[in-house]
Amino acid sequence: MRRPPPSPQVLSVTLATAGMIAAAGWVHLRFGPEHMMESTSFGLAFYAMGVAQIAAAAALVATRGSTLSARVAVVLNLGIAGLWAVSRTVGLPIGPEAWHAEAAGAADVVCTVAEVWAAVAMVLLLPRVRAGRPALVAA
Repeated sequence: MRRPPPSPQVLSVTLATAGMIAAAGWVHLRFGPEHMMESTSFGLAFYAMGVAQIAAAAALVATRGSTLSARVAVVLNLGIAGLWAVSRTVGLPIGPEAWHAEAAGAADVVCTVAEVWAAVAMVLLLPRVRAGRPALVAA
C-alpha cells in the first residue's frame, strides 16, 4: 500500500528542516580540513558530522519527513549542538587543548542555530502539520 503524498505544509516543513541540516553539514565539511590540521580525530569527527547531517537531510526528503527519519535527525542535530555548547563553555575532555573552551565564531554559531531550529521544527511543527493542524497559531 502506497503512502499518500504529503500535504504542502508537511513538504514545506520537511524541506526547510532538511535545508537547515544540509547547510550545517556543509559547514562541518568546510571546516574539516582546518580541524584536521589541529587534530586528526577532530578533523575526522567534522567530516563524519558533515556526512551524517547531509545523509539525514537526504533521508528526511526521501522519506517525506517520516517519524523515524525526523527522530534520527533530531537526535543527531541536538547531539552535535550539545557538543558545540560543551566545547564553547568548558571545553572538550579530549584533544590537544583538553578542557579549554574555544571561542565561538560566526560560522559555528549560525551552524548551531540551524541545527537547533531544525530540531525544534521537527519536534514541534512536523507532528502538527501531519495531523492536519496549522503549524503556527496566531495569538
